[in-house]
Amino acid sequence: MPGIGEFWIVTGYDEVLALLTDDRLRAEHQSDESTPAPAADTDNPVAHTLLAVDPPDHTRLRRLVTRAFRVRRIAALRPRIQQLTGELLDTITPAGEGDLVADLAVPLTIGMICELLGVPAVNRADFRRWSVAGVLPPAPPEILRLAEEAQKKLTGYFRDLIEQKRADPQDDLLSDLACAGSGDNALSDTELIGMAILLVIAGHDTTVNLVGTGLMTLLRRPDQLATLRADPSLLPAAVEELVRFCGPIGLGLARFAAGDIEFSGVRIRRGELVMASLAAANRDPARFDRPAVLNVARNELAHLGFGYGIHFCLGAALARLEATVAIGTVLQRIPDLALAKPAEQLRWRTTSLRGVAELPVTFAPQPRPQD
Repeated sequence: MPGIGEFWIVTGYDEVLALLTDDRLRAEHQSDESTPAPAADTDNPVAHTLLAVDPPDHTRLRRLVTRAFRVRRIAALRPRIQQLTGELLDTITPAGEGDLVADLAVPLTIGMICELLGVPAVNRADFRRWSVAGVLPPAPPEILRLAEEAQKKLTGYFRDLIEQKRADPQDDLLSDLACAGSGDNALSDTELIGMAILLVIAGHDTTVNLVGTGLMTLLRRPDQLATLRADPSLLPAAVEELVRFCGPIGLGLARFAAGDIEFSGVRIRRGELVMASLAAANRDPARFDRPAVLNVARNELAHLGFGYGIHFCLGAALARLEATVAIGTVLQRIPDLALAKPAEQLRWRTTSLRGVAELPVTFAPQPRPQD
């Protein structure tokens, strides 16, 4: 990995599960004598997020934001998600063609996470460009440079927005966090900005990939698409299967050995980097029957696509709901949906997240809905 060197990849299901629960493997870098730990970047908000800190800081940060993502609160968003999905499809169905990434997945997920955070509508167009801030190595140098610039822009934007929320709180997550109490019940400004950046990236970019790549995967497997159309009650299970089969997180959490340890029969030195391959774990034949086959009716759903334990994705309920509504509505409203170009010619993202960058489709034009 550029700037880091060699690292370990954990691929087995049981081994990844163990990695995510092993407190000998830490988010914060532990150096050995020959490799000094990098100086802490106290000014970088992303260095203070849930992905980059260990307990007890991780425990405090997660507790402060967990209430915003409780299942009941997310479930209450279903009517709004359904409304926005319908409005977005209304704009493309009369034409008989569209791009289900650019025309549906992106504006839907951007719109919902911005509404949850309290980001004004006039600023939401910028967030798609800035979402590259979440890119991590390995990635082309130019992409990493753009990511650094985007992160700076997001930092400045949220710094100003947080000041506005404190002066004039609204009914949104950012206001709640900005106006929280003191001590352990409050986030520092740096933590708050980092949390906002993380929620934008994790709450939107990953779901864009889940919706877009999920629909593409179904279109390439007509038998599974037909099964799902015939029985829409399978949608929740189908979304779980898509997370397992083609989820947006390929190479997952990075952890450093806190000391010289033995992990799964391998000697790992203090300070060495260990990465979990969630994609490989979710295709482990020791855990899943015929793992390389998509099965929307699969009932073994203990995948690791959303992480596990204290590292389980805070936004999992929102991602599941958005994907279920978006994919289900597309299949219900557009019965003759087809790819507009061969799947092998589709552009894929070049960042650390897996997903198609486009999904051009065709179908019979439909009359424009009447107001």
